[in-house]
Amino acid sequence: MKESLVYVSWGGTGQPSSVRQALKRAAEVERPMLYLAVLDPENFGDLDSPTTSLVVEELKWLLDAQLDLVKSQLGVEDHEVEVLVKVGDVAEMVEQAVKPIAPTDILVGAPLPAGYTEPDALTELLARVTGCPVTVFPARTPADSS
Repeated sequence: MKESLVYVSWGGTGQPSSVRQALKRAAEVERPMLYLAVLDPENFGDLDSPTTSLVVEELKWLLDAQLDLVKSQLGVEDHEVEVLVKVGDVAEMVEQAVKPIAPTDILVGAPLPAGYTEPDALTELLARVTGCPVTVFPARTPADSS
């Protein structure tokens, strides 16, 4: 998946409005989208390995279904989207995921992961490890209701 937009979420499924904004942007600029879902230690660190594997499998299924719905709503059913679920620190997982591809932008879904109280701290870190511009989508915007 070359020259992709990378959408990042953690702690479960992405906020519907953020996912919608990310997919809409990817379709507008005609770039595939990598949806990177991170099961971070703050939210999932207490799970044992077999349970974590089940959560990864179920989350991938849920995200694929969510994206199918959003693609249908946006009328971009054929747009290329890949879902990748990783377990670990958000910044480390983003860095690992973007190494083999040529991302053009990193799109981050709200709310921020634990440990980041200001969007600038997270965006600066992700920009530094990826070399890409980073945008944090708010959880909901007035444009989402249209």
